[in-house]
Amino acid sequence: MKSILPYTDEHKMFRAGFARFVENEIAPYYDQWEKDKIIPRQLYEKMANYGYYNPDGDPEYDGDGGDFLYWQIILEELGRKGFLSVHNIVTAAIMIPYFDAFATKEQKTAGSGI
Repeated sequence: MKSILPYTDEHKMFRAGFARFVENEIAPYYDQWEKDKIIPRQLYEKMANYGYYNPDGDPEYDGDGGDFLYWQIILEELGRKGFLSVHNIVTAAIMIPYFDAFATKEQKTAGSGI
């Protein structure tokens, strides 16, 4: 199915990379995480290292400077595998833009990193 969203070649490369990340770093462990009812912090650290935790955030504060379509890609790829519980969309995609827009420089510096 053709997307109506304006994905660029960069978005498509991001999608391919994130799909590989899901296959290698999430799929093998997901069932155990669900059973244990916890997703390890190390996954979020890896996501941050690869640019998958805050893809549209300000690069000055550990974001990757992309647009909101990167969140859409993350959700599509996690949803494709049934792994939506991995990413807290409320914290990441909804809270981070407000934090970027309204927090002081001091708050942003203290809040950067995982």
